[in-house]
Formats: sequence, structure tokens, C-alpha cells
Amino acid sequence: MNSTPLSILLLASDDHTRCDLQEWILAHLPDADLAVYGDLSEVIRDGFRTEPRLVLLSAGYTQAWSLDEFAELWNELPLARWIIIQDGWSDSAIRHWPWLPPGCCVPRERLEIRFRQELDVLTGAREPLPLTASLEETFLRDAELPQQFDLQGLTVGLFTPDRDLRRLWSELVVSHGGKIVSLEQQPTAVIWDCDPWQKDRIRQLEIYRRRDPHCRLIGMRNIVHDMAENSAREAGVDVLLPKNLSAALILESLSAARV
Repeated sequence: MNSTPLSILLLASDDHTRCDLQEWILAHLPDADLAVYGDLSEVIRDGFRTEPRLVLLSAGYTQAWSLDEFAELWNELPLARWIIIQDGWSDSAIRHWPWLPPGCCVPRERLEIRFRQELDVLTGAREPLPLTASLEETFLRDAELPQQFDLQGLTVGLFTPDRDLRRLWSELVVSHGGKIVSLEQQPTAVIWDCDPWQKDRIRQLEIYRRRDPHCRLIGMRNIVHDMAENSAREAGVDVLLPKNLSAALILESLSAARV
């Protein structure tokens, strides 16, 4: 087994985002050989002590880097795996930048899934998605379930006014052996729709948490970032997940409720 630390390059122009991502990466890989930069031109100028095997770029604002700078870095690292993180500021810009490969781009709220996938690629546990992959191929890769989950005997409650979400979550839980029950039946875990994050929704969540302090509360929001996560935890949520393409994360979090 190779014990050499994984070399990672992190580039984020925004100070807060850079610190947040640095902490996030080291929480997942404490032994990573991590190089952190705020400017792409500095990366090109300094070169690499160890050539990174994984590159994470936070797109930030639309002019965070130029096409020429990006192309130069891309050509310097032909064998690296790339994750280009989109956030609220850069989502629309990336759709109009054809030189950013769709197979490398991922919204911040789905970074957890993509990061795990790329680690599996680097350890040889899965085949890599080509950098030329289409949006459809990328979607199918992000939506797949990487392993089997057994929720047999687990009781799960659902809190959402959205009928489609309720049906989707119900089918997911039941298809893996879990049982949907009402909140009054004190389920082991609850999947809780946190949108819209307003006073009434927060109050409902806080009341339920006080009523059942041992239940695992899995919050769901359209957009997940550090501020949303902190606010959700203060209200009693154990883990906050994105609604889009999060089946694997939901099942993993429900499995943790059985321990």
C-alpha cells in the first residue's frame, strides 16, 4: 500500500473560501501534501515542489483567472485530476466558458460526492471519468450509488410539504429496507426539508429537537455552504445535505443512525 501523502493544489481567490476549503480538505485528508494559493499566476510562477495529483479550483468571481492562465496550468498538469468548484457567483459564468470541461465542474454543495469519487480514482478503486465527458455523463456519474446500503429495521420520518420530495425520499428509504413512520412515532432518523430557511421552519425544527434529542436529524437544502451548515446545526440538525443528487449521502447518513 502506498503511504505517500496525496499531493493537492488548492486555488481560491477569496480569502474566506480558501480558508474554508483548506480546513475541509485537511479534515478529510489530514496527511495531505497541500499547497494553497490565492492567485493562479503565483502558482505558475512558483512551480511545484511536488506535482499535484489533484487540483481544486474555486471559481470565485468571473475574472478570477484568465483563459491563458488556466490553459497554462492545465498544460503543466496533464495527469492531474481536476475539481473546479462552482458557487453562487460563478454558476452562470461557467456555463458560458466552454474552455472549462463540464466533467471537472461541480457545485459547492456536491463537492463531498465529487471529492470522494476522485479519491477513488486516484487509489485505483474506480475508473476515471474522461475530462472530455459531457454534462449527461457527468450527471450520471454524480447520481450513482457507490455501494450497497442496508437500512433494515430503521424507522425514518419525513418532514416536507413537497409531495415529490416526499415520494422520492420514501422510495429511497423503503428500497433499502427502511420503514417510513410519522414523526409522532419517534423515528430513529428524520429527513427534514429546511427550505425556506425562515423563522417558522427554524422554530419547528428546534421544537422537534427538544422533544427528541436522540433522533438523527438530516437537514436538506437547495444550497449548502458553511454558513448554512452552521445555522442548521444551531437549530439542531446533525448533518446538512444538498437536495440535488444526494441519494448516496442520505443513505450514508441514515446508516450512521443505526450505529
